[in-house]
Amino acid sequence: MRRMMENRLLRSFCALGLGMALLLAGGAGFAPVSAERVVEPAAQPAIDLPLANLPEQAEAECDAESRRIDPDRPMIALTFDDGPGPGTRRILRALEAVDGRATFCMVGDRVRDYAQTARMVASQGSEIATHTLSHPNLAKLSAGEVRAELEESIAAIEQVTGVRPGVLRPPYGSTSETVQQICREMGVVIANWNVDTEDWRVRDADAILNHVLDNARDGAIVLCHDLYPETAAAMERAVEALAERGYQLVSVSELLEARAGGGSAGKIYYAA
Repeated sequence: MRRMMENRLLRSFCALGLGMALLLAGGAGFAPVSAERVVEPAAQPAIDLPLANLPEQAEAECDAESRRIDPDRPMIALTFDDGPGPGTRRILRALEAVDGRATFCMVGDRVRDYAQTARMVASQGSEIATHTLSHPNLAKLSAGEVRAELEESIAAIEQVTGVRPGVLRPPYGSTSETVQQICREMGVVIANWNVDTEDWRVRDADAILNHVLDNARDGAIVLCHDLYPETAAAMERAVEALAERGYQLVSVSELLEARAGGGSAGKIYYAA
């Protein structure tokens, strides 16, 4: 009983700390993404502190003992590409309200500019995947270039967050035998998707929300982007609605652990 009470107190403390940090965060400018979804260099956002001034990261596993995934219940993995960005914190708040998790596929070149936000993703317990260093089409690169994109992006994320990504979301979903082989060698799973909100194109919260709810399926991997306020607004409603429908909001790795034995390095997953 004493151990249970200590766990509850620790989880409450972690949630309170995250909630206070999120509430203190405001909006900020961000680098736009073109119709081809090529990420532009991001200016230093006002909401994120310089890396040297960041407080110590809370333990990402602070509530791990109380979180259980039931493989027999429906689950869905929301994923967010091209960030971190201004919408990330709003999405984290929505997830936290239902004890949900997601996978944030971060571009290495953006992570230092949004260092505090990236660390909040880890502290909340959501997953950080690599979305490469500079968002190229990996299928068009040499083996050396592919390896450099992955190694440098993983190093950048790990330096800022303390988390070493084990999942790759390839830009544009574009892969090749070379990409798969390098991922096998690096122990990295490749996660694409089977539900595409096209939020980068439609930029309409209601349309994004309806697309997610209309296409929600057990084991689905949903593609979104955390750069846009319309996506954040849609997720604030979608996360609650999915939870009410009985879905567990899980990360890609949690989904693969429950349904695919943890996944295989170098293999491409669209759902599970």
